[in-house]
Amino acid sequence: MNKSILVVEDESDLREGMVALFKDRDYLVFEAANGVDALQILEDNLIDIVLSDIKMPKLDGLGLLKKVRTEFNRQPKFYLMSGDNPYDISDFLLLGISAYFDKPLDIDKVLLQINDD
Repeated sequence: MNKSILVVEDESDLREGMVALFKDRDYLVFEAANGVDALQILEDNLIDIVLSDIKMPKLDGLGLLKKVRTEFNRQPKFYLMSGDNPYDISDFLLLGISAYFDKPLDIDKVLLQINDD
């Protein structure tokens, strides 16, 4: 069975493009526009990988990562992406991210990482 991916991105065009790309490669894809919506999806579904933007309204990527790491028994792989990261990468590494990607995304690198995990 293919991996399930939750794409968390507030920019709808980018989110929809990533969702279409993963669906074309037969992944089971979920999407959320912010961390709050992502938490609900994570509560209701078995997600293997979270690919999340950092800067978002309601709950940013770091806040989402912290909640997932402290409140969920099942721990998905967690990838973060940002074009303008306001945090130190070490903050994410301490919480166990699997990868960090700069925007604009090199989708080949993202797919390679997902396939390797």
